[in-house]
Amino acid sequence: MNDIEKILKTALSPNRYPSEELNSKIVKELKESGNMNTGKRKLMIAAVIVMVILILPATVYAAYQYLMPKEAAREMQDNRLSEAFKEEGKDVLKTVTDGSYTVTYLGHVTGESISERTGSAWELFPDRMYVAVAVERTDGTAIKDGDGHSIFVTPLVQGLTPWKYNIVTMNGSYMEKIIGGVLYRITECDNIEVFADKKLYLAVSDTPFFSTEAFNYDENTGEISANEAYKGTNVLFDMKLDSSKADAKKAEAYLKELEKEWNSDTESGNTDKDQKKTEADKTDSEKTPRIEQEKNSD
Repeated sequence: MNDIEKILKTALSPNRYPSEELNSKIVKELKESGNMNTGKRKLMIAAVIVMVILILPATVYAAYQYLMPKEAAREMQDNRLSEAFKEEGKDVLKTVTDGSYTVTYLGHVTGESISERTGSAWELFPDRMYVAVAVERTDGTAIKDGDGHSIFVTPLVQGLTPWKYNIVTMNGSYMEKIIGGVLYRITECDNIEVFADKKLYLAVSDTPFFSTEAFNYDENTGEISANEAYKGTNVLFDMKLDSSKADAKKAEAYLKELEKEWNSDTESGNTDKDQKKTEADKTDSEKTPRIEQEKNSD
C-alpha cells in the first residue's frame, strides 16, 4: 500500500476501511496529476481527503468509523449471530452525541436460534431480538475495562411503563467488547415485533439500570421521551421493526406470560408486588438478577 492510500484510509476511518473501489478511484485521479511538484501534490491530497470526508453522508461515515453489527458479533465470537446480521439484519447507523458519550445505533436483527449463546429464557421465549450499539467518549479518551463506565441499553415500547418493561424484565442479556477504545455492545431480549404497531424506542443512558430521572413517561399517551434536564447521557432512538409482525393478541399473551413468570419468580423476590416498586425503591440485588453479562477481551 502506498502513502496516498494509507493517508486516505487513516483519514476516513480509524477502525474500518473504505472500499477498495473508492480508494482506487481517488488514487487514480491523484496519480494522473503526477507532473505536479511535491508541494502541490501534497496540497491536492489533503484537499481530496477533506472533500471525501465532507461529502460522505453521516451513515456512510459511520460505516467506516465503526464495526458493522455482523463484524461486532464476529469479534464477540458469535458467528451464527454474525451471519444473521448479514443475511436478515437491518443496519441503522444513527449517531447521537450527548453528555460524555457518543452513541451509535448500529442495527438490529430478530429471529429464533440465530445466536450461539442460549439462555433459560429461550425455552419460553425462543423468538429473540439483538441490537448492536457503539459507544465512545466525546472527549476522545478510550473506554477501558474497569474504568467505572456505566451504560444501560434497552428497547422500550410505547404504552408499557419503561421501569417495568425493559431489558431487565424482558429476559435480557448482553455481550460486549472494547475495541480501539470504543465499547461495542449487543443487547438481547424477547422479540418485541408484536408491538410494532406502537412507537418503539432504543434507550441508552450512562446509568447501571433504567433511570426515571433520565427518561420521562407520559401516562396519557404512553410516549417516552428523554429528560432534557438530565445532566448526563440519555439518548432515545426511534426503533423501526417490521409492522407486518404486529399482533395485538400475541402481544397481550406475551404480557400475560411475563406477569405469570414474575409472579412465580419468588426466589429473586420478583413477585407482582415487587414489580410495582419504582426504580428508586428497588435495591441493586432486585434489579440485576435477570441481566446476564458477557465481556470479551482483545
